[in-house]
Amino acid sequence: MLQIDRKSIASLVEWFRKNQRDLPWRRDPHPYKVWVAEVMSQQTQMNTLLPYFHRFMERFPSVGHLAQSSIEEVFVAWTGLGYYSRARNLHRAAKTVTEDLKGRFPTSFGDWLELSGVGPYTAAAVTSQCFDSPHAVWDGNVLRVASRFFAESQAYSQGFKTAVSRALEKHMSRVPSSQLNQAVMELGALVCTPVKPDCDNCPLRRKCRAFADKNVQLYPPAKIKRREHVVHAVVSVHLKKTADDCFVLLKKRDSGLWYSGMWDFPTELGGVQNPQITLLRLKDKKNDLGTIALKPIKHSITHHRISLLPRVKVEVGLNQPTEDSEVKWFNVEQAFGDRPQIPVATTARKVMRAVSRWLDQVKEKEN
Repeated sequence: MLQIDRKSIASLVEWFRKNQRDLPWRRDPHPYKVWVAEVMSQQTQMNTLLPYFHRFMERFPSVGHLAQSSIEEVFVAWTGLGYYSRARNLHRAAKTVTEDLKGRFPTSFGDWLELSGVGPYTAAAVTSQCFDSPHAVWDGNVLRVASRFFAESQAYSQGFKTAVSRALEKHMSRVPSSQLNQAVMELGALVCTPVKPDCDNCPLRRKCRAFADKNVQLYPPAKIKRREHVVHAVVSVHLKKTADDCFVLLKKRDSGLWYSGMWDFPTELGGVQNPQITLLRLKDKKNDLGTIALKPIKHSITHHRISLLPRVKVEVGLNQPTEDSEVKWFNVEQAFGDRPQIPVATTARKVMRAVSRWLDQVKEKEN
């Protein structure tokens, strides 16, 4: 049975009190703020998260505001954070809290698990910070700290996770679970980092077995990489230039696909050798300046490596494609500006950056 001595716990919590980052949801640990922050923090670095959190709270200041908004509005606020299923589940759960629970947040770990997209980590993080629920969190930071503290080579096993969680929860009758959970995560984020851990300033170093054995970098052991799938896709970038502006043709992605419900360039999967693309037919073919092929753009989603092959078609004057609510012209600034007005897929934003660089090069040559 794994055990963590009281002195180590006391040192860890004291370190946290002195060194914790000043985060907005720590100043005001309201369930809504903590919940949004914890969902955003999954797969996202804190420096990236903070500006998104502030903008999200400005746009949706309460769970009621979030529930009453459309999923498109939520996607717009989420644009750039990636992993859009998090935003979709957040929106669904907000509706549940507002409509079924009359705006009252659950207070127990089990009840939080009933909300869409909420797993054990989020449930433990929110209920411990907001309601002092004695449930230990388990994320990459906690795993790394625990693996090194116990010099455990089977750090990814369910048995190790359960043993460490129980060892931490035994101290939660004396130490507020909010502080203990955040202390372990904060230690992993600031001191016990994946690369170049600051062991000299770690409050757990006197009991850390990996530190004693001088092999901290061996823990946790490297994960066995899952096989990656390679996908090639051809992207149709159709631009229309007018005297005063520039428009781009986008298509809403179907449900069941990556970035479903978001706007993207029309895309077709193609073979490795000769991917094919058929540009969307327009009524007017006048002033056709031809189609330009750009270099492939790399993108990764879960265990897929995607090669996006942009084919850019620029025309002068604006005309409408065949009537289709799922295929529309958008002002480039409206779609890809600093404050986008529609939810645009990450792949489209990557492609548009490449297209913008190409257009700048064309302008330079013309001048």
